[in-house]
Amino acid sequence: MATPPRRWVGYALLIAGLSLLFDTYTFLRTNWSPLHVPMFVPNELALGYSFAVVGVVVLFAPTLVRMVDSYAPDASMKMGEGLAHDRSSFGVSDDYPSAGNSQHSPIVVWLAER
Repeated sequence: MATPPRRWVGYALLIAGLSLLFDTYTFLRTNWSPLHVPMFVPNELALGYSFAVVGVVVLFAPTLVRMVDSYAPDASMKMGEGLAHDRSSFGVSDDYPSAGNSQHSPIVVWLAER
């Protein structure tokens, strides 16, 4: 089974980011840069962290999409279909008071009529 191109891109970004972070760490500890990257330390740190984070996001994107898709409603459903719960499952009866003989506030009556 071949590795998809998206995974190769994720691995490449992750390795590039970790290499830049290793280069910065070595330079700060020894004042010598093994990769000889001509950059300022803050810029190299920002670029290294950015590459590493984007690489991890690219690698885990399908898993994140599957997780979000399992919680999100299906786009093919009509609005409200399959999302509404049966009132009887919550112990709520359909016997709402009518507006004429109710002693509840008007907001409760209005909500009950909906």
